[in-house]
Amino acid sequence: MILNNIPKFKMNILKENNVTEIIVFFGYCQHINELKELFHENPHDNVFRVSYPNSEMIEETPFIFSDTELDNIKTNGIDVSFTQLLINIDDPIETIKNKLFIAKPEHSVNEMYLMSKLEEYRTLGLVSQTFQPNPFLLDDEEFELNVDNKWMTPTTDNNLFVCYYEDLKTFFPEKGGLKYYFPKHDEVINPEKILSLESFYNKIDMFYNIYQNKKGGLNYEESDIGFKHMDFIIPGNQQIPVRSIFNISHCTEKMPMIKYNTPKKSLNIFRFFTKEVTSTAASKKPAN
Repeated sequence: MILNNIPKFKMNILKENNVTEIIVFFGYCQHINELKELFHENPHDNVFRVSYPNSEMIEETPFIFSDTELDNIKTNGIDVSFTQLLINIDDPIETIKNKLFIAKPEHSVNEMYLMSKLEEYRTLGLVSQTFQPNPFLLDDEEFELNVDNKWMTPTTDNNLFVCYYEDLKTFFPEKGGLKYYFPKHDEVINPEKILSLESFYNKIDMFYNIYQNKKGGLNYEESDIGFKHMDFIIPGNQQIPVRSIFNISHCTEKMPMIKYNTPKKSLNIFRFFTKEVTSTAASKKPAN
């Protein structure tokens, strides 16, 4: 069984428009502190493949870094490090900045400008690029940058890029256009609050790591293996109506009926599995 792999995003740090450091958001690894030295000794070790470590297809999956990337790292002496945090494809830009700060707490999140790259650089999170995306090619144009809550946009080989305000200010001491790339630069950020989010991010990443490190998939069609019952405990005072859970639950061939016991016994509601649509109004009948 071939299982999809969770992307291992690489954050490329740009200085003077050149990559000087790469942080790999690797996810859980029992020997995470040894990966940097191992990568220096043998970047083609199987641990650096895209596939999860227990995969039967591991020898057939590519490495996190392509041969071209490895040549560039070696030629330019680029430092490569690894963090147990994951950047997930559904992370908003703000979360990506927070995770980068936790991995490298040297620059405030307000001093980060993120880019993706296909054929050319693009501002991470922008679907339509209307200004020069690369601040190292600054031309003093005026624009408004507001992508903090947008999702990640496509990029090549899971490469992301970051420019730091201080590096750009040193590179362009006379340019005033930097304020457009860093619209929140003057806002006060509590670094301790961001660092405290690490445990929360680790809890979210735990589910990705369980998937990434599993030994295989469960064959639900040909086996009795699988979940038969599951209870959830949600701490806190917030209540979720049972009706809401019923509304988002779906019947399947394996679970053809769901019953919702309303407060009034005479108003119990059933949901049945069906394959056939019986009218243009999409009313359905249960499968035989």
